[in-house]
Amino acid sequence: MARLKPSRSPIELLAAGVFAGLATWSLRTHQPALDSFLFLAAAVLLFLRAVPWPERLNALGDAPVQERPLGRRAWMAIGGAVGLGALAWPAFAGNRVRPAGAALLLASLGLLAWGTWEKPPPTPVRPAPRWRWPVLAGILVLAAFFRLYRLDGLPSDLFNDLAHNYQETARILQGDWMIYATSFPGREPLLFYLAAAVARVAGLSFFSLKLTTALLGIALVPAVYLLGREAYDEAVGLVAALLVAVAKWPVLIHRVGFRGTLAPLTTALAGYLLLRGLRRGRRSDLLCAGAMVGLGLYGYTASLAAVPAVALALGLFALAGGSRRLWELRRSLLLAVLVGLLVALPLLRYMLLDGREVFWFRPLTRVSDQERPLPGPVLSIFVRNLARTAGMFHVRGDIVFRTNVPGDPHLDPVTAALFLPGLALVVCHARRGYNPLVLSFFVLMLLPTTLSLAFPEEVPGAVRSAGAIATVMLFPALAVVLSWEQVAGLLPERWRNRGWIVLLCGLALATAVPNARLCFVEYPRHLPYGNYPLFREIARVIDDLADDGAVLLKDVPYWSDRDAIRLQTRDHKEWGMHGEILLASDPWDFQALRRLGPQIAIIFHPEDEANRRQIRQAFPGGIELVFRDGEGRPQFTVYIFRTSAP
Repeated sequence: MARLKPSRSPIELLAAGVFAGLATWSLRTHQPALDSFLFLAAAVLLFLRAVPWPERLNALGDAPVQERPLGRRAWMAIGGAVGLGALAWPAFAGNRVRPAGAALLLASLGLLAWGTWEKPPPTPVRPAPRWRWPVLAGILVLAAFFRLYRLDGLPSDLFNDLAHNYQETARILQGDWMIYATSFPGREPLLFYLAAAVARVAGLSFFSLKLTTALLGIALVPAVYLLGREAYDEAVGLVAALLVAVAKWPVLIHRVGFRGTLAPLTTALAGYLLLRGLRRGRRSDLLCAGAMVGLGLYGYTASLAAVPAVALALGLFALAGGSRRLWELRRSLLLAVLVGLLVALPLLRYMLLDGREVFWFRPLTRVSDQERPLPGPVLSIFVRNLARTAGMFHVRGDIVFRTNVPGDPHLDPVTAALFLPGLALVVCHARRGYNPLVLSFFVLMLLPTTLSLAFPEEVPGAVRSAGAIATVMLFPALAVVLSWEQVAGLLPERWRNRGWIVLLCGLALATAVPNARLCFVEYPRHLPYGNYPLFREIARVIDDLADDGAVLLKDVPYWSDRDAIRLQTRDHKEWGMHGEILLASDPWDFQALRRLGPQIAIIFHPEDEANRRQIRQAFPGGIELVFRDGEGRPQFTVYIFRTSAP
């Protein structure tokens, strides 16, 4: 912890906390707007009065920049890298990763690193408390619990989007290495390559898809710690890591298997490397930051916002007094741009040339009238979307049950109450230290959800806004750390470290308990069929009966996720092999049924009484089995019968 001074007024700090809690309560319970505004204003004003901005956070660098001019070797490496990249460009035609193209691209990056990499200059070692690593290890254990506990059964069933992810991963395992996954409406492929690696060990299944994103979610925790440490200090990094470890918002995304899981991780790492490069004057860090931005484009569409976020961050940083440092690092920054372009080269070819219509289809359907007319004037929609995005932390969150308890704010009450004064403090000191970069990433990574102009009902989106998760957690963390520094100044020095540990434990309890209730109690109640694994159970029944005869599924109009059933059968066969799909049959072709074999099983929806009655009349004497969920509600029925007398 930093050197501490007594608070200007502990009473003001306590009052600020009370009013922040009242503001959060008022916003979450939809009290009159004036009440919420007054509570919020009182909390912010009291907090800003009680907590000064620490001078130690204003430093832009740990050491003077010692960047050398590019020599002959560097220029030859740059020319060679550009030439190899140009040769690799046509090798990525046709949306395929070919060995020749991959080899040329890797050679280009390797040559650039060989020619331009500099030995990092010596930098002062920042003092760190001895308990840092045990605390971080404990936070990782907590993050692992939230992401792995009951992972196989929560959520319990495959669904349409994940069926696409499953099939794209299977394509990669079969040797079909794509640059962009083209199943409607198109998907970035990085998650599928990572899922294929996990599937090599654990086998391909819905669980392996969820395990992949859960592991990425655990990796987000140290990434947020590093970002917080580099932007502010060690304590802020630890508190931010704790908050992201238990927060419902990232946890539910990580447990489902969506590729949006990658957005917060790549954004956090890109931000960390950029800050580290600027602070320490290290070319290697800036080159890696460029590579991370380029890699992030393969993860999720919303990561496109990271490109303008970096540009805005550097621009505001220059205006806030960092222009000299940017000028001193100009060569490294330009090389970082080149690295990012090379890393993104295959995808750039696809989005600009080979698959322009496919790649841009989904984003354009959200920001324009390509799929449906805009529901009003653009400016009016945008302003309302801004309000919805701003309110997602306290008022109303994503309504999609896959990634949220529908409508529940994205932050728990404690984190939300801390978020308000922390954000206000950073905004009021926006020109200090690296606040311009933090605010740029925060605002720009929220744009993908805000820009859903054609579908404003999708705002806020938990997944589309996920790129902002890392920076969002920095604001409450900063509020906690700076408030503690004011309070700890009143304590005897021997009690300060113990008091800090007690504070962390209390914060962990106050945030983990409500988030655990939301993730493991409330969330399952809002999943389809109360989280009953309907499609997995139907797939199991198909496997059990398929060896004895044809198994038919009467799915229309009740079940539309037919691939979610097929992909969970034992052999993942096409329906024509052992699970025919029966479309609307009026009248039934009973002769065609008899030709399928001596025994047939038909799976019906419990409400499909008319078709069940017809089959029972045509083939009496069969056996009817009703499958129920844990609360006794019928979910599907199987009628097994013989087509001819034995």
